[in-house]
Amino acid sequence: MIALVPQHAKAIKPPRALLVPFELGRPLGSPEDPSFQRQVLEATFGLLEKGEPGSYLEEFPHDAPERTTQAADNEGWACPVSFSAPTSGEDELGVAQELTSLQPWFDRAKQRRGRTMTGTSGLDIEQALALLTQVHDASEVSLSPPSNMSFGDFFKLAAEDLKMFYAEAAMEQPNPGSSQAIQDWFWNETQAGKLLFALTDRCADHDDAGVKTHARFTLVPAQRLANYRLGKD
Repeated sequence: MIALVPQHAKAIKPPRALLVPFELGRPLGSPEDPSFQRQVLEATFGLLEKGEPGSYLEEFPHDAPERTTQAADNEGWACPVSFSAPTSGEDELGVAQELTSLQPWFDRAKQRRGRTMTGTSGLDIEQALALLTQVHDASEVSLSPPSNMSFGDFFKLAAEDLKMFYAEAAMEQPNPGSSQAIQDWFWNETQAGKLLFALTDRCADHDDAGVKTHARFTLVPAQRLANYRLGKD
């Protein structure tokens, strides 16, 4: 198998697995790059000649090449939204301010595409933020998951809705650049990114096992989390 999340491969124990350092959803690296994708496939099939089935894991040694347009190379990512420092008051984290700034871009993207990938939790974006903030503050949670969903998954999907809201709004702006640039912006420059980083610590001892698992493995990409922890140390 090709594994984007090393912890999953180690738990599932497939006959052989290639661990790749790419974005989730891109197991072969950058799109529209058949030469690089072929390297990944050759490395994957090459595992058939290595190791003992059931225990062999190998790391792919290369990062995916950046996929940029000429305009992006010349101008960088054009982001008209400039986030100010959060104001004091109810929105101490400043995420609600960012949602307000990004809402017109999100609405435009939804109208143009005729769909959105947010809403998997069943919550609107303000409710998703409220749920995450209440968990962060260890306050009483005012929202309940659907009857067929655990609270841990409810928490995870609310976080995914928040990430997707930012991504869809950012991609609608002029010359958004590469997906990597958008990810860098989200994790390095937004209060929403800071909230998710903080939740990985706040939820380490959460009463709900599902919340603890998602905070540890799925809330923040592994390399981003490692860099975050390194910076704290």
